[in-house]
Amino acid sequence: MNGACASCGADGGHRLHAAREMMFGLGGAFTYRECGGCGCLELLDPPADPAPYYPADYYSYRRPPDAAWSGWTRG
Repeated sequence: MNGACASCGADGGHRLHAAREMMFGLGGAFTYRECGGCGCLELLDPPADPAPYYPADYYSYRRPPDAAWSGWTRG
């Protein structure tokens, strides 16, 4: 896949990577482009409906731990 990297503008040396969704068992196949300049990954063909991949209990939606607790766990 040709084209400039959206992050750094590099226009070559890109590598393609194929991956399957494994977290929720949906099995979707995805192709990512790794920028030859900065290493940024770009999803080439995002799903038309991403909702099944981000359910209501998705980990990124959780509130981060309170500052006191996170300080305690750092040791």
